[in-house]
Amino acid sequence: LHAGDFTNSGSPQEVKAFNDWLAALPHEHKIVIAGNHDVTFDLENYDKKFRKRFHASSKPPIDAKETKALLKDCTYLENESVTVHGYKIYGSPNTPEFHGWAFMYQNKEQMKKLWS
Repeated sequence: LHAGDFTNSGSPQEVKAFNDWLAALPHEHKIVIAGNHDVTFDLENYDKKFRKRFHASSKPPIDAKETKALLKDCTYLENESVTVHGYKIYGSPNTPEFHGWAFMYQNKEQMKKLWS
């Protein structure tokens, strides 16, 4: 189980390197949850908040959906659960607002909407 910040800023190179590392592990199950530094995984906010801040000079421009798709040798959880060997594991990258990173909610109403 890897819970958050498997990259510094969600670049395709970082995601691919992490996925390659996961693929080399002998474990039957590999469960991953993004963290606030994995900004390309926050598809709702990447283009409007994070592209310019973290990847303005990237040529060609980073496609967040394509980058997210590079993580394939695991079970990725984003506000969902999976049952492994009888254990239900729920994963959510969302946290309270902190310095404008990915997957932040602003208030209790947003939190309730995410987790209800």
